[in-house]
Amino acid sequence: MKGEEAAYIVNLKKAKMFTKDKRTRRALVEIKKFVHKHTRVKNVVIKNEVNEFIHAHSKNIPQKAEVVLRKKDDKILVYMKAGKELEADKKKETEEAKKAKEKKALEEKAKKEKEEKKSAEEKEKEEDGKKKLEDKKEKEKAGQALEVKRKSGRQ
Repeated sequence: MKGEEAAYIVNLKKAKMFTKDKRTRRALVEIKKFVHKHTRVKNVVIKNEVNEFIHAHSKNIPQKAEVVLRKKDDKILVYMKAGKELEADKKKETEEAKKAKEKKALEEKAKKEKEEKKSAEEKEKEEDGKKKLEDKKEKEKAGQALEVKRKSGRQ
């Protein structure tokens, strides 16, 4: 499976070899095996829609099932190809992405404001520091002038 999503047709013929009461369980096992074979991920989540499809045809399981595999974090989610659940999850993810994007933009804006505030405070501190240095230099010059006067007055 390349990318985040892929459509497959799963062969369920092996499930037909079992008795009618074991076919549904075997079909789910076959789907999990198929997904593991194609994705190399053991953490497989079969969505409710797929489960309902198989259970609806429990006595006469179809030979093939069209599914869509989606990768989310470290899981593989299995959906029906023309299912409503897939569309709903896609919409939900896009909404979550929009919210996350807005949240990130607000955080960046707040960060910039803090930086501007800090930079203004730093400028004030720098100006205060410069004034203090200038005052200190003036006092040193005045002190040196007094020393020169004292020395000249003593001699």
